[in-house]
Amino acid sequence: MSDQAISTARAPQRAPTRTAPTRTELRLVQEAKKRSRARQLVCAFALVIIFTALLASAVFHSVLVGGQQRLDRLDQRVEQRQQVLSRAELRVAQLSSPPRIVAAAKQRGMVLPAHTTWLAATLPATVAPAPSAGGKQTPVPFGELAAGGGGAAPAGQRTGSGRVR
Repeated sequence: MSDQAISTARAPQRAPTRTAPTRTELRLVQEAKKRSRARQLVCAFALVIIFTALLASAVFHSVLVGGQQRLDRLDQRVEQRQQVLSRAELRVAQLSSPPRIVAAAKQRGMVLPAHTTWLAATLPATVAPAPSAGGKQTPVPFGELAAGGGGAAPAGQRTGSGRVR
């Protein structure tokens, strides 16, 4: 048993040796702050640009809505005026109809003539005055008749302008 005796004792363990830590690159803390500061400025600038763009968009839309409201009001006024105009045109058509004019004239005591004489219009270049004593009609230029000069009307007879010669 002596040969084969099992020892329950453990072998002594060595104390762990400390190894020197490997050094990484050291840097100053201020450089990190500088980079962080630059990022903050870029982010702040981006936020200002985004805010300005949104504000400009809101202003543009408010102006657009105001203009659209103005156009809607003008369209409404135009429609109202067109309705008033069409009612007025209808009223004018009703009042100027020949049967209504005849009826209004009869109400005021006027009567229809027994015979209607139609007059033919002449060219404005010449006007035929009333026939002279001889029964002949000679055309007189309109300008002379209107001015009162020249003409075939004898003395004492009215000319086309209403003057007595």
